[in-house]
Amino acid sequence: MKTEKPSIRKKLQGYMEKITVDPFGIEAQVNENITSFFEDQAARTSTTRDDHFLVIKKQEQLKSWIVEKRKIFPLSVNVLVKCFAGNFYTPSLDAKMITGIAGYIESFAVQNDMPEDQLKFVISMGRTTPLLHAFQGNILIRRVALQELIKYLK
Repeated sequence: MKTEKPSIRKKLQGYMEKITVDPFGIEAQVNENITSFFEDQAARTSTTRDDHFLVIKKQEQLKSWIVEKRKIFPLSVNVLVKCFAGNFYTPSLDAKMITGIAGYIESFAVQNDMPEDQLKFVISMGRTTPLLHAFQGNILIRRVALQELIKYLK
């Protein structure tokens, strides 16, 4: 009985889905912009960047907050977009980026079979780069690669 060996194409297919190419440096720029946002918040409030979290949630519409220690401050849409866009911010980016973030939340909810209004995403600073975590209510689902969200912002 002869068994068919998987072709090299099939062997590599699973690995190739994980590879992302960022020829324009968008991911690096977004990481840098988020890091600058947290550093600016820390300087403005005389705290450290590790004391801040950015929370993004979609109810009827997209909402976001910055959490400083135990204080919660709502963020406007343009401040949230400035967090991702940095110096490249223009008001015309607001709708595109908000649609992208909302699309990512919808996609994540479908993939994980959960209602999107129960999802929230928290961005915090790791040692050198921003980290994205997905929560259902107050329960951590998993850490998410920030690149997954950035794909929806392009």
